[in-house]
Amino acid sequence: MQPITRLFAAALAVAVPVAGASAQTISSITAQWANAVPATATMNNTNPDEIRACWPGANSADCMDLGTHQDLSGYIFQRAMVPFEPGIGTPFILGTFTHWNIGIPRTQALTSIDLLFSFTIEGVDVNDTWTVSHEETPNSGTCAYPSDTPCADRVSFAIAGGGAPTPFMYDGKQYIMTIFGFGEDAGEAELNPEFITQEGEENTTYLWAQIRTVPTETVPEPATMTLLATGLAGMAAARRRRKS
Repeated sequence: MQPITRLFAAALAVAVPVAGASAQTISSITAQWANAVPATATMNNTNPDEIRACWPGANSADCMDLGTHQDLSGYIFQRAMVPFEPGIGTPFILGTFTHWNIGIPRTQALTSIDLLFSFTIEGVDVNDTWTVSHEETPNSGTCAYPSDTPCADRVSFAIAGGGAPTPFMYDGKQYIMTIFGFGEDAGEAELNPEFITQEGEENTTYLWAQIRTVPTETVPEPATMTLLATGLAGMAAARRRRKS
């Protein structure tokens, strides 16, 4: 088993109200695969602790052959144990992500799949959809990414539809949960924007997240607005004088 790192990035919706509490607790983590491209890929969400997606469709069955089938590639996401109390701004592990990277024809490879992800904090569900993009590279010639033999593939994550994380309220402030990165520890996860997976191997790593405050826009002070209005009025008066 070889640990590899990559970055997962988030999706935006409407703010979710959460009653003020003395400590934020994540009491539930759920995820489901959806919207695979091509649609012949198989998605198995029956076990909430370990969801699977695999391809090509002709060999996928229910994805339980991952790791034993010579012509079957796929993903496994295993959620973290709950409940736990993450600190604001402190990276924490959401679960593990595995790519069984088996050599298959590029025309049969997955290109993208959605991960419908939710967590429950202080009793309120927050939901996001992440699109996982898969780059099946040629296994000959110059490799695009750091590779053993043959060439490694690339897995990247982005918010479905190009959004941002779903805001939620906690203790009177607005927060978002973002994907911090992938690695054996938080320092490694912070440095890797992609998940580079070696061919013919089980590539497994931790998925890290982080709760952050939502930046607030700077609103001009009342005195500043008064000065601005006075200045604009003065400029208008000067223009009228020049015309007369």
